[in-house]
Amino acid sequence: MLETPDTTFDVRVLACDRFDVLAMSGDLDLAAEASFNVIVDLLRPLTRPVVVDLTQVDFIDARGVHLLMQLRAAARQDGQSVHLHGLSLAAHRLFEMTGITTAFTVASVQAPGSATLAGRVTPGGGAQSD
Repeated sequence: MLETPDTTFDVRVLACDRFDVLAMSGDLDLAAEASFNVIVDLLRPLTRPVVVDLTQVDFIDARGVHLLMQLRAAARQDGQSVHLHGLSLAAHRLFEMTGITTAFTVASVQAPGSATLAGRVTPGGGAQSD
């Protein structure tokens, strides 16, 4: 886990066989920008698709959406893709209102109180159940 002074946002990078998972928790907003950018810079150039696990993200604002769009741009530049997992209903509405829902592959939208990813996502195939 990335250790930063920002205690409202954490991100872990998990390397799977064919993709990397960015497991985020806390608030994805302006305060998270420096931590988010450090992780993206460390991963560049992206050599595999990226799955962003948002099941533990409590809040996403316009800056958080912008950070995800920057990740998407970096992935496209490197010939890769970004898949979102566990997008909250509120965040999904924000994506729809801003017109960027189609910019990402959304593997799942999380209903309030639903389970977390637990490391079992396949890009393009959504989450696998036990």
